[in-house]
Amino acid sequence: MNKNQPVFKIEKMNMKKKLKHQKSDLDSFYESRIIICGQSVFPEKNLQGLLLNDGFTCVEVFPLLKDLSSRIQEKRYDLIIAGYNYSDKDEMFEYIEEIRDFDDDVAIITISDKRHNLEFFINNRINFHFTAPVDFLSLIRGIKKAIGDKKNSEIGMQFFDALFGIQFSTHKETHSRTFSHVIRTTKVYGKFLLFLYQKGRIDLTSWSLKNCLMASLVHDIGKLKERQDILYKEGGLSKDEYMHVKKHAWFSITTLLGSHNFEFISDAAAAIETVSGYNEKNLGAQTKLWMKKILTGGEGVFTDIEDFFSLMQTKPFIHSLNRDLLYIVFRHHDGVDKPYHSEEEIAFFSHIMGRKVERKLQENFIIDIVTNAITICDMYDALIDPSRDYRRSSYSSVFVLYLLFVEMKTGKFFEFIYKDFLEFIIEKSGDEYAIKVDLLKTGEIALEIFEKIYQNFRITRYQESDFSDFFTGNLSHFISGYNDPDDKTFIRLNNEWVDYFTETRKVLVEQFYGKLKEERIINKKIEDFSLQEIKCFDTLYKLYYSYSSERMKTLVINFFKEKVILDSFSSQDRKIISDALLNDKINSKKELIDLILNTYDEGNILLLFDGMDEREIIAGINSYISRISIV
Repeated sequence: MNKNQPVFKIEKMNMKKKLKHQKSDLDSFYESRIIICGQSVFPEKNLQGLLLNDGFTCVEVFPLLKDLSSRIQEKRYDLIIAGYNYSDKDEMFEYIEEIRDFDDDVAIITISDKRHNLEFFINNRINFHFTAPVDFLSLIRGIKKAIGDKKNSEIGMQFFDALFGIQFSTHKETHSRTFSHVIRTTKVYGKFLLFLYQKGRIDLTSWSLKNCLMASLVHDIGKLKERQDILYKEGGLSKDEYMHVKKHAWFSITTLLGSHNFEFISDAAAAIETVSGYNEKNLGAQTKLWMKKILTGGEGVFTDIEDFFSLMQTKPFIHSLNRDLLYIVFRHHDGVDKPYHSEEEIAFFSHIMGRKVERKLQENFIIDIVTNAITICDMYDALIDPSRDYRRSSYSSVFVLYLLFVEMKTGKFFEFIYKDFLEFIIEKSGDEYAIKVDLLKTGEIALEIFEKIYQNFRITRYQESDFSDFFTGNLSHFISGYNDPDDKTFIRLNNEWVDYFTETRKVLVEQFYGKLKEERIINKKIEDFSLQEIKCFDTLYKLYYSYSSERMKTLVINFFKEKVILDSFSSQDRKIISDALLNDKINSKKELIDLILNTYDEGNILLLFDGMDEREIIAGINSYISRISIV
């Protein structure tokens, strides 16, 4: 064998150009531990540089093949790339068998200077074999597939599978709405990511796509910690309820880490290791070592088992989860400029990630792009779902896209993410919720229409349901007028919208006022309300119609009565009622209620809520409903 002749050479690369605006931060896959080894003629230094240039971050060189087994027992690796000359093939096979005796999980790629029959060997012990000269792109594809095909029998992945199983069984029964939302979101998200990849927005690998989809499947797992009566309640949320629901993204993270005890995680955990990285918690590899040790009379195997599971009891599963998955789950509600989490939570999550997590999402980070992508998919499904948990009135799919447009304008999404999503939903998705409007052919037309609406209309949250109906009912006019240079069509539509909403609201206000009057809660004419009474009436009106069921609306009216009873009685009022009860003048609950309602000024209920904000009233209603339910 010529010692000066290289085993193989890397042919001139035709590397796929990186997208200029992206940093190669996505994919914990690239943190896989790789070792390049072979005889001194092996050009490992060159290959190391090429792999580092491609994005892999942990590539070592170990020149002596004969010492390889002792080296990888010392330090675990995900992939071994071993070069050898044909004349040394038998010796090479012996080394690989020796490695497989204690590590059946590591991926192995071999490269030889001459072609020879390896089929029987490759199928059992080697992932891939190349013959020199090797095309670099082919080698990279082989490396990625070899790592991606690893058994990855780590505790963390087993834990993830079990966790999703728990989520499936629990959500399917007690949180069916959330579970269905998670599945639908993942379908839309998976398609949208492939669409972004097709357009050249992101550079995905099968590994990174898998991480993204796994993150989507558990992005709402923190809702398992929520009380169902809060999570799926009708009407608004009190301040405390809202803050609790808002914690669900953080609860998802702590669930994945194995504990809701922050101190436990903080004390035990350093920055996580990648799931593709081989670590000491690989149960499959550990059991092989223990079985070999017990058969060969090795000492300490029982102590090994004791220590292994004792450590698991005191250390979260952080080391076996990858950064991509946790990052997406943590930030799936973040806007571009405004985080969803507190400063304390961001700082703690930075500790878990092993790097500073910025408050703002960055357009040049792929991980932030795929995270912002799940944010828009998540919100899209939540709004389009007729059984969703908030904004309960049914919206048309076109109007949902307008709501997302408003969110984009206020900094929730990157502009290009929204534009691509619009194009995807209208033109490409094939989704069950896709836009089915013959007149609306392209995302570009929709974008221009939404921009015109945004400039000419001001729609509050409480007007959304009405505008959804108005918008879809007049969609042909909106579409035909989007290229009107003077916006005359949109000005006319805005005037019609004001008339439409005024009439619709008038009917609902009259119905609500009539209900209050029927229940003898109020008798003062609307036109006689003071400014403060108008504000209070408007607040109560919104709360009343935030409930969809008649039963809940009835309980709200009963709450208004109780509020009057508890807060407005004077001592003289109480004496009248007390005397009536003592003298047996009250023979039924109806007579008691009639007497009570006769003892207060029927025009003053609105003033009883003066100084209370909406969330305080919601808290009072919740307390009342909870008390009624218990009774």
